Amino acid sequence: MGVAPEATAKDFATNALPKLIFDNYSAHPHPADAFPASSFSKKTLVADELVEGFSSKHSPQDLQELRQQLQSMKKQTLAMMEQSRKASEREKIALQQAKEAITAKEAAVSEAEKATTRENFMLDLMIEGSADMSGSFIDAAAEDERVNTRTNLLVNLSLDHGSLFWATPERTRQIVRFQDRACQVREFLDFCARTLTLVYKMLFPRNEAPDTLLGLLEKFQDAPRIHHFVRAQLSAGARFAMMMIKICYPKFDMSQIVTKCLAKMAKRRRDVSKLEDHVRPLLPKI
Repeated sequence: MGVAPEATAKDFATNALPKLIFDNYSAHPHPADAFPASSFSKKTLVADELVEGFSSKHSPQDLQELRQQLQSMKKQTLAMMEQSRKASEREKIALQQAKEAITAKEAAVSEAEKATTRENFMLDLMIEGSADMSGSFIDAAAEDERVNTRTNLLVNLSLDHGSLFWATPERTRQIVRFQDRACQVREFLDFCARTLTLVYKMLFPRNEAPDTLLGLLEKFQDAPRIHHFVRAQLSAGARFAMMMIKICYPKFDMSQIVTKCLAKMAKRRRDVSKLEDHVRPLLPKI
């Protein structure tokens, strides 16, 4: 490799580099030093030899221009190499980010599928719960009217505000029906508690009624005990009345009290039950 003999200063002025002639490439084997090396040090050595050979034939100005051109090419090559390295790094970062995005997408899809499965399971439980809460105390027509009204309201609000939870009418209807029946069951249980409290206070005015429905049910679950207790109260009242009659009328035959009482009541033109107005205020004391 060397400088072509016909190269002149004018040729170097018009071209960036002198013509390089490689005459050492052939099909026949050559020594190892005949092949061009790929390392940067070898290229530098060739450039130095080129400059030395050129300096012996041309002026210092041409030599200075050649050095500047070589320095410019060297800087451009280094800049291109640096840009290539940065582009490769950016490509690796982009590839890593793409892999992370795909992984995050797959995880989000998996979580969405699991959430959908849980929601469907909970919806099935609500449907079964609604069926279990159905009973004779439920007014089907009124219930359907309430459910349809609330369902339409929630679906319209969902469409206006972009919410997806209430967007499906059938699903919304099942949830609203479950809520409505739960409210009806609560109201029915409250009615039962109030009724049992009233009955308990009427039967046992001196006893304090339990505050909860469970406590009231525990009181009423033993029917024979309540029956015996009420009978004992009635018997105590009757015994007190008999004792009062005996005190007021010592010679009165107590064995004839029932017969004579019924006879007197049959002969009276006025209703005997009106006498209860005089007797009832004394019952708490008895």
